[in-house]
Amino acid sequence: MFNTPIQFLSGPLILRPLTPEDTPALLAFFDSHDEETIRMRYGHYRNEMTVDAAKRLTSVDQSRDPALALFTTGRHPEIRAIGRYYLDDAGTSGEAAFVVHEKARRNGLAGFLLGELAVLASERGLKELWGTVLPDNHGMAALFLAAGGTETTSPIDEEKIFHLPLDRLVRWRKRFLTAKKIHSVSP
Repeated sequence: MFNTPIQFLSGPLILRPLTPEDTPALLAFFDSHDEETIRMRYGHYRNEMTVDAAKRLTSVDQSRDPALALFTTGRHPEIRAIGRYYLDDAGTSGEAAFVVHEKARRNGLAGFLLGELAVLASERGLKELWGTVLPDNHGMAALFLAAGGTETTSPIDEEKIFHLPLDRLVRWRKRFLTAKKIHSVSP
């Protein structure tokens, strides 16, 4: 699954877990975001990511809180999308989060990462992934609904909360890959 080129309509990308060596790439990825992307992903605007914050995000325990990234191919790979989940305290579900580069959107990258995280989570015995989405993040809300998620609204801040049962997500993944014409590229 990892380090194999994946063909998207926009071209090939490499899927692999983030590692501490990816800290500079993560900083460059963050710096490439516009204000709206940062607000949608982090819930508020922040003008920079520190090296320490980037190190924390790339130095996760992949067996507990997987963080996957899609990189460009070539000598100087750049991050185009990141998907991750954080295992909850009970160990039965994980909070999923995604960020896709503005120029790489609408190519199925977040949906692909959602499917890969679902496979990992299912193999690890989890029952669901869930995600919190700001009210105006229509793209992510549509993806979660299309993947079989159920929606509730937080009474405190009107964020939408989506619960995605893994059995549905894994079945949806196959249909999604076919519909978006996403496939591994043979070496």
